[in-house]
Amino acid sequence: MELMLLTVAFIGIVIVLLTKYVWQGSVLTVASFLIYFFIEASGSWEYFLVLLVGLMLLILELFLPSFGAVGIIGIAMTLLGIHMTSDNPTLTLLNASYALCIALGVAVFLWKMGCRFQLGRGLVLNQSLTSDKGFQSFQQDYAQYLNTVGVTMTSLRPVGRARFGDEELEVLSSGKMIESHKDVVVYKVEGSKLFVREIQK
Repeated sequence: MELMLLTVAFIGIVIVLLTKYVWQGSVLTVASFLIYFFIEASGSWEYFLVLLVGLMLLILELFLPSFGAVGIIGIAMTLLGIHMTSDNPTLTLLNASYALCIALGVAVFLWKMGCRFQLGRGLVLNQSLTSDKGFQSFQQDYAQYLNTVGVTMTSLRPVGRARFGDEELEVLSSGKMIESHKDVVVYKVEGSKLFVREIQK
């Protein structure tokens, strides 16, 4: 039973990380760990809180651009919580290792099916920048726009649109997200790419 619950929980984490079914995977993981704690575990509630905080950090990783740091801490706390709540830590560690291997196999399968890592998904621009939506594609060198001031028409994450006079062009921010309707200036041009930074007032 312990192996099955841990396997389902870790597969739930894989679903959260590699697919669009975030809430389904989250519910699967949390439910499995709750059942594990009430049926298999023998530790105190303090240990369960460590496990719960670890799960919360894993979920938080989905919405923070932490480059995996929060997720790694979450995984470590989750495994520590499982270890501390067990009455047979050695067997639990062995079962957790098996469960992780199975979950890794599922992750490899999903990856081959085209699923990709979803952390920080909220910071990536998912909309296609196509001409039928009013976007200008770069067909020539735009060196003439160097040092030109414009206004962002969309958020730059880091790619988006900005208006320069009567033209609306695709631009890239200098590294951080810039909200829409902000004054920006083109500080670098690389072939067909316009790099902008926000003008601080």
